Amino acid sequence: MRVGRDSTIPQQCLHLHLLVDSRTSAFPTSLSAKVNNKLRTLSLHREEEMVLKQQPCQITDISATMFANLIHLRILHLGDTRIQQFPHTVGKLLNLRYLNLSKSEIQVLPVSLCNLRNLRVLNLAWCEKLWRLPRRIYNLRSLQIMKLAFCARLQRLPKSITGLANLQELDLEGCHDLIELPENFRNLRKLTYLNIIKCRSLTRMSAELEQMHNLQMLFGYPISTIGSIKDVISELQSLIGLEKLDLWNLQIVSKLKDASTPPMLLQEVLPKLKHLALHWKWDNMNDVEKASDVTSLQVLEGLQPNIYLSKLEIVSYAGKDFPVWMNDVNFYLYNLTEIRLVNLRRCERLPLLGELVHLKIVEISGMDSITVATFHTYYSERIIRLDKLIFSEMPQLEKWEEPTDKWAGPREVNVEWDTEELTLIQCPKLRTWESNLRVRKLNIWLNNEMLWHCQSVGWLRLISRIDELTIVGCHELMCLPQVLRSNRWVIQLTIIRCNKLVSIPDWLVEIVSPQSLFISGCTELSYIPPQLKHMATSSTTT
Repeated sequence: MRVGRDSTIPQQCLHLHLLVDSRTSAFPTSLSAKVNNKLRTLSLHREEEMVLKQQPCQITDISATMFANLIHLRILHLGDTRIQQFPHTVGKLLNLRYLNLSKSEIQVLPVSLCNLRNLRVLNLAWCEKLWRLPRRIYNLRSLQIMKLAFCARLQRLPKSITGLANLQELDLEGCHDLIELPENFRNLRKLTYLNIIKCRSLTRMSAELEQMHNLQMLFGYPISTIGSIKDVISELQSLIGLEKLDLWNLQIVSKLKDASTPPMLLQEVLPKLKHLALHWKWDNMNDVEKASDVTSLQVLEGLQPNIYLSKLEIVSYAGKDFPVWMNDVNFYLYNLTEIRLVNLRRCERLPLLGELVHLKIVEISGMDSITVATFHTYYSERIIRLDKLIFSEMPQLEKWEEPTDKWAGPREVNVEWDTEELTLIQCPKLRTWESNLRVRKLNIWLNNEMLWHCQSVGWLRLISRIDELTIVGCHELMCLPQVLRSNRWVIQLTIIRCNKLVSIPDWLVEIVSPQSLFISGCTELSYIPPQLKHMATSSTTT
């Protein structure tokens, strides 16, 4: 319900969701009256316009009387507010299970919050002014999930945090100033999820983590000392239960110390691994060019996962070639459902992705050396079904062609693609499309100028069968291309921030209805067909 300071709330209300606008600056005073002390849920929700503009709620204070009254609360959601302090009466909410203060301006938490022994979820994500947690936080005996992501001022966690015996998830992503994990961190024996991505100041942690045998998901594990790939894998071998692993700083890993020693593979120490993300970090492109191709390849060879892997992400790998386990994907990556290859600047070809029968999501981004994209296969007849296919930031990509069979030749291969969503972002040289692809939703973002003039059979067939088309930031467009006329009926057409678009063609009326057309941020647009103008005018001004 939309409420003001003097709003009345029904006495029988148990779950209250308050819709606030940019003028709301206080809670209804009736929440402090004993007549409304039966509430189980209190949640703030901003108007849609505030959400789009990322405007916080203007509430800055909470009445101490309000918390003293709402003693039966179980769920309290006060995210996206300007609250800086919590009243000490929060300690009276003994039944509270869930507390969300994310994106608030809270700086410190009152000691009385540690009285909430039934609290299970504490969300303080994006509280950028928070610099300290209470020392008695160990009293939150029931706490299972703590979110501290992007609490940028947080330098240390209290030592007593290791007394949270039931803590299962701890999210520290983006805590840039966090120096170290507290001593005896390994005492969090029920911890299964730990996210330390972008914790750039974090040191002295490997010894503690090595003893956390129940960890199932570890994101952002930074390699902090120069060593061999064997050393890295040895550090991980005690985490035998890991199902998801995100490794960072692989650029400092050297090749095998002793070439005569059989290599240790990741699959040998982490047999349950299902998700693997591998990150190299380079200061500039010159460092990538100077990196040893042999060393990079050996490091990636050693990180061979088990055959049950379902998700693989590789970011900023500096090698030119892929190891055996990425080339013979039908054997080593048979169960893969998702793959992301990002900023692999020196690789000149893609893995044999056409072999992966379970694949659902593919993202190819920032592969500067790829001129022809093809998913090779050893099968001459196949239907490949994908949920998402993304080509992003591919400056040299000129052609997408049918999967080829090295033994039978490209003409013998007949592969049909059935894709729910295709996204093309900043592929300025892409001019030829020869794949037999059925797409339901097509997204074209930024500069893809050559593609609009493409006349290949595969591209015309693709355009003629799409249901939804979204065009974003394509500044080369002054008018919609004729190729769209090949589509008989578009269910949804969205055009956003195409700053040089000056007119909508009359023939668009033939393939799109006013109810399915959305235009926003096209500042130079001067002509819209009369049949569409009434519906589109209000949107073009946003």
